[in-house]
Amino acid sequence: MIPATQSMYKINLWQRFIMIVGKINTKDITVIVQGKIDSENTKKCTKSIRKHLPGAHIIVSTWEGEDVHDLVYDEVIYNTDPGGFKDLKTSFVNNMNRQIVSSLAGIKKVNTKYCMKIRNDLILESNNFLKYFGCFPKRCKEESLFENRVIFCSYFFKRYLGVSTSYVHPTPYHLSDWIMFGLTTDLLLLFDIPLAKEPENTNYLITHKKETIKTDMFGASHQYAPEQYIFIKAIEKKFGDLHFKNILDFNSENIEKSNRIIANNCIVLNPEQFRLYCGKNGVDPYREWTKNIFSIPFDVWEGLVRWDVFEKMYEDYCDSEYKSSYRGKLQIYLYKLLNKRFVIWRK
Repeated sequence: MIPATQSMYKINLWQRFIMIVGKINTKDITVIVQGKIDSENTKKCTKSIRKHLPGAHIIVSTWEGEDVHDLVYDEVIYNTDPGGFKDLKTSFVNNMNRQIVSSLAGIKKVNTKYCMKIRNDLILESNNFLKYFGCFPKRCKEESLFENRVIFCSYFFKRYLGVSTSYVHPTPYHLSDWIMFGLTTDLLLLFDIPLAKEPENTNYLITHKKETIKTDMFGASHQYAPEQYIFIKAIEKKFGDLHFKNILDFNSENIEKSNRIIANNCIVLNPEQFRLYCGKNGVDPYREWTKNIFSIPFDVWEGLVRWDVFEKMYEDYCDSEYKSSYRGKLQIYLYKLLNKRFVIWRK
């Protein structure tokens, strides 16, 4: 580790304190701050972790040559960048190998019971999410990938994408990789997977045209979205081949299987439950949703695994006696009411 005097002073001060939230002591948590350093937001990210998770061990897992001098951390890992691969048909750059390398390197260094992996442009405003850990106790053993449920955030946790006004594209196994919290052993299971073979992954839908009989997804050429690849490879370590060859290979069976695995292994919180926001600027409905819960377009919102959607999955697949919370029902009503007014206004 390259020491940083200012950062280390802040660490030593905060490490005198701990906090117990729910049944979790923050000193039993290690946080992996992962990815290329954002000159403005990574500092805010690490400071927010120290504030809301005092006593937690912070590992910054980044790339060789990155500047970490003004960050708050306990340990830094400089990884060799495996590179991103640009989609052949779109502007999308697939960074899945970057995420696997930096996340796994950090998780392998963890010595605490609990671990959180976070994008380094996310800023925590609370530790409220810890209260949900250990909730939703009923699970189907045959579909339990993790030892305990892992907490995810709903933005970018997708059920489907709206390709046009008349067609939606289902996205099985598409978890959100922006932030997650759980047992260290479970996060290790998720990220201890082989790197995607490149350029085979990026070129897949071009070199395997016979497998792509369905409508394409915005003309993309890659085999899987990064979020899908990570989840699928982890699941297949325990349950074998999922028979989901690529992003277009969706059917009623693998959509149902995906729902069951999500229901039995995840807890999905909305941004306002997690109490965090994305500091990065730009026109992105997912990032904006972290700052204003009603800013996300209704068709995008409908395609996500939100808190209310997760509750319904849990009721359907795990506990038929579970009743959805008031929060979820109220949000559905408000979103639909606002969307109806917006549609009228647009006309």
